[in-house]
Amino acid sequence: AMVQHFSFVLTSIDSKWTFGFCRHDPKTETALVVLSSLPWHEMFYKLLNHIATLTSSTNSGDLWKFLGNVYASNVPMPGTSVTISLPDPSVTYVCQSPRQFQLPSIPENRNLTEYYSAVDAHNMMIIFASMLYERRIIFTSKRLSRLSACVQAANALIYPMIWQHIYIPVLPLALMDYLLAPMPFLIGVPTPILE
Repeated sequence: AMVQHFSFVLTSIDSKWTFGFCRHDPKTETALVVLSSLPWHEMFYKLLNHIATLTSSTNSGDLWKFLGNVYASNVPMPGTSVTISLPDPSVTYVCQSPRQFQLPSIPENRNLTEYYSAVDAHNMMIIFASMLYERRIIFTSKRLSRLSACVQAANALIYPMIWQHIYIPVLPLALMDYLLAPMPFLIGVPTPILE
């Protein structure tokens, strides 16, 4: 089994989104999760991969030092890079923040790349129109990585508009009642939950 990257969204009482970026390695009993108000999927997945490398390192001090450096670094301006020093001075961690105010593109955006491999053009048009008409939309997949990527990509493709309704890239079992909501929603439902 492969390492899965997926994301979820927490919505606050004032409708602000917090993105959760997850890395789950089926060979371990844990998942790594980063929470951020920034929807920077590529950057946070790269960060999670580096953290996973450091967690398997024999020196746990390296991990804590790296996390401290990440926490202390400033949020980069859109389209610029952030460089974080590592305990090994010969290695630096560099990550680029996405550009602002533009549609996602392939291959830079892994969500869009996954969406294009999972959904045919006809269904993409139906999904796009359904979002513009503010319908109730359910995505389903066995793989959390594909599920969250497709929901996030569909949401990104309506730019410059913003989805204003219920938005849950990965629906937990405890929130199944949301599927009965009378208002518009964009929800990803893991296939095992539907069965």
